[in-house]
Amino acid sequence: MSPGFRKRLIGTVGSLLAAALLVTGCSSESGADGPGASEGEISRGGELRVGLNVDPGTLDPAQTTFTVTRQLYDSLTALDLETGEIRPWIAESWEVNGDSTEFTFKIRDDVTFSNGTKLNAETVKVNFDEIVRNSLQSFFPGYLETEVVDEYTAKVTFSSPNSGFLQATSVPQLGLREPSTIEGKTKEERSSADSFIGSGPFVLDSYDKDQEIVLKQREGYTWGSPTSSHQDEAYIDSLKFLIVPENGVRTGLLQSDQLDIDASVNPADESTNEAAGFTVHSRILPGLVQSLYPHISSPRLADESVRQALQISVDREDIVNTLLTPNYRAATNAVSQTTPGWTDLSEKLEYDPEEAKSILDGAGWREGPDGIREKDGVRLSFEVHYLPNTSYSTDVLELVQQQLREVGFELSIKQSVTADFLAALRNPEVDFTAGNQTRADIDVLRTAYSPTSGSNFAFLDAGDPIVELIEQIPATSDPEKRNALGEEAATALLDHGIQIPLFDISQSVAVSPKVQGLGFESSSRPDYYSVWLEN
Repeated sequence: MSPGFRKRLIGTVGSLLAAALLVTGCSSESGADGPGASEGEISRGGELRVGLNVDPGTLDPAQTTFTVTRQLYDSLTALDLETGEIRPWIAESWEVNGDSTEFTFKIRDDVTFSNGTKLNAETVKVNFDEIVRNSLQSFFPGYLETEVVDEYTAKVTFSSPNSGFLQATSVPQLGLREPSTIEGKTKEERSSADSFIGSGPFVLDSYDKDQEIVLKQREGYTWGSPTSSHQDEAYIDSLKFLIVPENGVRTGLLQSDQLDIDASVNPADESTNEAAGFTVHSRILPGLVQSLYPHISSPRLADESVRQALQISVDREDIVNTLLTPNYRAATNAVSQTTPGWTDLSEKLEYDPEEAKSILDGAGWREGPDGIREKDGVRLSFEVHYLPNTSYSTDVLELVQQQLREVGFELSIKQSVTADFLAALRNPEVDFTAGNQTRADIDVLRTAYSPTSGSNFAFLDAGDPIVELIEQIPATSDPEKRNALGEEAATALLDHGIQIPLFDISQSVAVSPKVQGLGFESSSRPDYYSVWLEN
């Protein structure tokens, strides 16, 4: 989309929105797929146009969490969002040994990549070996090897128990790529636009960075996810993702029939879209909630009393009520309410600015002439780095900035591009990063905070009691015991101010009435494989 076209379109948005308010709309749906139909009623063909607020940066599934990649790559297993059951997909069966150190997968023998290459056990080995070699995912603690037992049998071995690994094989980040496109490649080489070859229901047609991504239906596809409404070829002929950062422009495109789906709906636009006859589908993402992550390696944040005061200086209900919608929830835990193992820890997150001031007074942080607290000449002044990957990210942080200032904290907000944000995550001198991490397993606590996971959002030391606690999670196969460990670990994170939760982040999409069959994948993001368009 050219800048000139965007400029002209912005000028039309006001009249489009005004007209929309005069139309009777549909109610919001939470956690429901789009309207269904019998196979005989389904219309095949056409192009589905989807608006995104940012470019994914790459179509390598191991380096992004965008739903574009799920359309290109299949996974070994599939997660049933309704039951939490792990179901066979590319792996038709599997065996796990008693201590969850060996996972043996029997691979289907009828799956091919779009270039004709067979998907087999060697495919699994190359994908997992290369992910570990490039340190691209944290699902492989203690990874030893993937052994090719025979052409269609792969055995994955770990040096220590990894009870969350089976669930990890269902996530889009472990989508399988054609081996020659990744073997021996660097992270950068994995992102070459001509190498995104998968076995999924669509193939890449074109990728114009920051403009659009076009996928075409894969002919002969017959191995769709068992959680989908069908397993054969996609119903639509093509899938076009338009990168449109401006919220109002996406709304205007949707309401002028230039988009079929806005996959990044601004909360403020939900009611407008509903009034115009569009349906808003919303699902709370599993995993870590939208949060501030203090780097306790930063000198001021090494003071636990500062972090504890920060925890109760945030008015989470005010964030949701002021900037979001009922489809979002004030945080009640380090993980969201849709995460297996979640428990209600909201009493630890109650807004209490007077108690926060008392904690800081007791720790020697005195209010300065401008209201910002100081101690030994050091101000409680921080900087938070974030990605604008949601339309409301800046607004939320600006409101948090105001709330913290009332207690005596100064927060500067730094919007980053992906490369700079990743650098900030690894920089012990940075004060805060902000964001979330999506995964439908309580083991997300380990992948976020263990020094061996590749993330370690808080810069915790290996011997920290919290680390010792979260590293027991993958070593425990009993679900009740894993969940109990998760609750204990989340409690410790909140009590010590290691994570400052804000709200349960919701994936909200606005859908044209002609779009049918929209689904959601294991990370609660939209899946377009089963979508069809009414004539």
